[in-house]
Amino acid sequence: MTDVNPVLVERYQLMLQSDPKAKIFAPLAEAYRKMGLIDEGIQICQRGVAFHPDFAGGRVALGRLYLEKGLLSEAESEFLRASELSPENLLAQSLLGDTQLKLRKPKEALRAYKMLLLLAPQDSRAQNMVKKLESLTADEYEEDVFAMTKLHQFVDARDELEPEAAEQIRPLSGTATSDEERRSRDLERYLSLADAFIVRNDFDRAEQSLLSAERLHGAHPEVIRRLKLIRQRHLEDDSSPSPSAPPPRREEVIFEQKVALLNELKSRIRSRRRNT
Repeated sequence: MTDVNPVLVERYQLMLQSDPKAKIFAPLAEAYRKMGLIDEGIQICQRGVAFHPDFAGGRVALGRLYLEKGLLSEAESEFLRASELSPENLLAQSLLGDTQLKLRKPKEALRAYKMLLLLAPQDSRAQNMVKKLESLTADEYEEDVFAMTKLHQFVDARDELEPEAAEQIRPLSGTATSDEERRSRDLERYLSLADAFIVRNDFDRAEQSLLSAERLHGAHPEVIRRLKLIRQRHLEDDSSPSPSAPPPRREEVIFEQKVALLNELKSRIRSRRRNT
């Protein structure tokens, strides 16, 4: 038994017995997981999630128990639902990416890790996972989807991408067999472009790409979720102390000195005229 307080577990059990619908089922199930009581934890969690289907913490607890049981698909479903209910949940995003890697879904895992980076830009593991996944060969991805999202391409060519870049992306002609598939791939490119900007902490360009996607494809849940998170980051940045103004450039200093000298010369000329 590790990191488990028996007194606390007993208290959780009594609370759940007195109120079977209490959300305390989530920490109790997590304690069961740590004690190796996986089946018991799953049973408690399934019952609790049935009472509270929109409780992200309960979904995460159930997903972790499924992982212990080796039920990867079931775990992925729970982490996906948790990330939808609570997009800012770091644990849900991290576990979702890890599970999708185990399921050999690198494209989906990359999306989860990029979302984690949006929430926690300094997360070194997420940074490494994004770079590792984007360094895989194009054969392991849908090449047309990820053509615009290689992290090193955006870092090396940051000055070549104007803010209007998102507006200039045209729908793929590709080999899609229907308008719906073409629209889906086009939307995926906008999302991938936005994610690449997010990885660079270039939230203004990411927002422009997402707004372009919204104009073309409507209020898609993935677009709305990213916009919401970006705007939350903007609010956090606005609430932090503003940095001091950068020092003036040398050209500006010289110009101001020249203006000051001219004003002084004019003042002297006026003074002499008044004295003559």
